[in-house]
Amino acid sequence: MTKLNESKITNAESCRGSLVDNQTQLSFSSLEEALQMNSHFKKRYGKPKTLTDRYDECSAEAITRLLRKPEAELGWNDFNMLFLVGVAPASYEEGVYFLPEAFAFLRRNPSADGINCVADVIWFISEYAERLRQDGLLEECREEVRALLAEQTREFVILHWDRATSPEMCGKRDHRDHVGNDLPWHTLEALLRFRTLGAWAEEFLDTLLTARGEPLKSAWFLELVGHASSWLFFKGTAGPPSAERVFVEQQIQAMPGLVGVWEELQRRGTVQEYPAQLTPEPALLEHHASVIRSSGELFTKHPTYWAGLFGKLGLEEPPGSAQGPAAGTAVAKDEIALNARRDQLIRDIEEAFRSVERGAGLTLHEAAEFEGNDYCTAEERVRVRALDPETRWQDIPDSALEECVDRWAFDEEGLRYHLPAYMRWHVRHPEGLLPHWGGMLFWQLRLMDHKEKERARWERCWGKYTLEQKRVIARFLEFMALEARQHGPDASATEQDTQIAELAERAWRSYWFKFSQ
Repeated sequence: MTKLNESKITNAESCRGSLVDNQTQLSFSSLEEALQMNSHFKKRYGKPKTLTDRYDECSAEAITRLLRKPEAELGWNDFNMLFLVGVAPASYEEGVYFLPEAFAFLRRNPSADGINCVADVIWFISEYAERLRQDGLLEECREEVRALLAEQTREFVILHWDRATSPEMCGKRDHRDHVGNDLPWHTLEALLRFRTLGAWAEEFLDTLLTARGEPLKSAWFLELVGHASSWLFFKGTAGPPSAERVFVEQQIQAMPGLVGVWEELQRRGTVQEYPAQLTPEPALLEHHASVIRSSGELFTKHPTYWAGLFGKLGLEEPPGSAQGPAAGTAVAKDEIALNARRDQLIRDIEEAFRSVERGAGLTLHEAAEFEGNDYCTAEERVRVRALDPETRWQDIPDSALEECVDRWAFDEEGLRYHLPAYMRWHVRHPEGLLPHWGGMLFWQLRLMDHKEKERARWERCWGKYTLEQKRVIARFLEFMALEARQHGPDASATEQDTQIAELAERAWRSYWFKFSQ
């Protein structure tokens, strides 16, 4: 995996066009009108001098830094801090002032930065929709959302890498395809999940669903239908569940105390059915597929992407694999190369973390048994700690790692000691694991899922690691995301491989990509 540097991306093509029509275009007729809209938000209550922060999410220093920062320099972490889903430090009166800057930021950043805060912005609007309506600002928010979706879907870019020209991106696979902009998925998911604004999302989806003879709209419609299975709090799609959904369900099964919580979420309607637009009839899917097949270069230049998506939607079978002695020889060579990379990565892990000691950190069984709390007697803790006599992480048996997988809650010292053991364990890929086991490690490494205080704490924690240790973690995530999907010349990726690969890539994108070489 290379860094997300456009100059390193090969064979990238795009279908350029616009989804801006009478239903989705921004109603601004001039820059002056846009500035006037911003003033409606900013003048209503003025710039806050502090944030209420009724859930104690932020430090006083962090709030002061945010409010002193020039508004044009606010980043995703600032908007995440202001509008954090469910526990926003900003009250309605304090947050309204920053909404125009938030929308401007999202339009400028159709990438991971925008993804990190778009749900927070949408939640804030949904939570205070009635207040915004009373202040005459809700319709202006709706126009901003329309403009945002129009900008996010202005073009359909397919990134394609093949093994001949980009072996570092493909690993063992012949090719890799990816849609260049993830933000529309996240924007629509947030609009639908928070319900109050669901009609805005359905209005936009209707413009795609009802399109006739417009390849750009058909491309986005099929992509959104195919991607919907990755949305955690929805049910009813015919597609396979995403790694995140499977991991959450597995955690609930492993911890019976959470079952009641999940049932309560469903009772309250938090877990909801997909909208009808994302569960269309096969005939409608086939109509949009036929538009793509007739689109010219959009289809002919990206056959592998469309074959994969059509197969996922049940429209076509994915292309068959090459057979015969030549293909078998190539696969055998690939297997040798994969094993060499695996062995080298294990050596890198062992060398980078060679001198890490356990110290006073939680042991493996302590972290699994007590989950980071102190609700136990001293005698119980001594008994459990004695289950882990090893003082070197290299000596922790795989059987113990497997026994406690996904059950631990380490402190910082305990995590640093056990992290290389679990990375090596994953690279070895022990046989016989149940599907979707092992996701806890990648969830822990995925920084964007933490609250502001927790994220800052973990960034300080990772700051204690050496540069080489952080580079090894990045290489480990790259390997798991791109190369560990297959484990033998005659075997396809298992369900566990695919799910872990998705989690690893998200963790890499959230923080560790900056240490890739």
